[in-house]
Amino acid sequence: YQRMKLAELPAKVQKLFLAGRLETSHAVLVARIPDPKLAEKAAAEIARRGFDGRPIAYRNAVDLVRREFQCDLSSAPFPTADSELVPGVGACGPCPKRTGNLRGLFDDVDKDERSNVCTDPACFAKKAAAQWAVRKAEVAKADGKVIEGKAAFDARHDSRYVNPDDTDWHSPGNKKWKTMCRGREPKTVLIQGRDGEALERWDRREALAAAKANGHKVGPSPRSSSSSSSQETKRRKAHARRMKVVDEVAPLVGKQAEQLASATAWRLVLEIAINHSDGRKRVGKRRGIELVPKSGYGAIPKATLAKLKAMKAHELQGLALELLALDQPSQVWSTVGYSDSFRTICRELGVGYQAVDKRLAAAERKVAGKKAGKKAAGKKKAKARPRRKGAAS
Repeated sequence: YQRMKLAELPAKVQKLFLAGRLETSHAVLVARIPDPKLAEKAAAEIARRGFDGRPIAYRNAVDLVRREFQCDLSSAPFPTADSELVPGVGACGPCPKRTGNLRGLFDDVDKDERSNVCTDPACFAKKAAAQWAVRKAEVAKADGKVIEGKAAFDARHDSRYVNPDDTDWHSPGNKKWKTMCRGREPKTVLIQGRDGEALERWDRREALAAAKANGHKVGPSPRSSSSSSSQETKRRKAHARRMKVVDEVAPLVGKQAEQLASATAWRLVLEIAINHSDGRKRVGKRRGIELVPKSGYGAIPKATLAKLKAMKAHELQGLALELLALDQPSQVWSTVGYSDSFRTICRELGVGYQAVDKRLAAAERKVAGKKAGKKAAGKKKAKARPRRKGAAS
């Protein structure tokens, strides 16, 4: 049955298969994806991430498809049994796009407990969005607070909100918030999760007040919003400076790497770097090479592949290490600082990123000092200004 599904592959996928860019096992894996456009994207990724015209290893292809083209229903952010959540779609249990209902095509589902997986990410996303809309309306009707979009990104990690199911480790007996606040539950703060799920939280101050009213001894209050905002500002500035340092040091890394001895393995290293580096767009723009398609997704453009093939070994080395040096934690709240790969590369190639960091930090302090001086001068001038007659004392 799996081999028969190969006849239903989209034309672009069949072309890759016949050209030897996909093996039979890869083609069968792609044939499991019901959406033709997603199947084409999956096939393109499997072929693109390979080396010397061959696709990636089958196990890596399985991980890729599971990670980017399938959704685990066991952790779905919506009730999978609800047949009316999205009109005309039905419940997930009997759906033909659920792996457990296609045993002939997914004969490995029992081996790794993957029988409850959705093979239609678009439908999964629609249901998640519909469930979010339902919960959003319910919370708004109950005068709760709804946080979504960009604001939800910071709110998910904000200590001012607590999960009712979490334990307050500062309280005697380590009780859960919902236990301490029973009967006096604060209004819900609904935060949109990374995958569209509805995260129900409480305002920590309201939860503390409710717990105290119920006679519970609770931990210390969270830091004031002004203090929290100040810490957040410091983290953002430190993160911005690190990214500036990395952007300035990465080209130096590339130049130093070009002096290393040639090795054919650098072509493979470059392929890995292009696939995984967060700085692909920045390096491509700096070097005039389109490493990522304009759509931001899919295979490396043919024109770029031609340029890479024409590059000499030392040029490939420089480009690969410049990409790897840009692999930095993107989260503002990260306390990691510079990544291990960045520090290792700079150390081995003798590139001093610390000097760049100190220079940029000194420049920031100078700007901050000027702003503080102007502010102090303004306050002093305001105090020296004579008061108008009749003004309140």
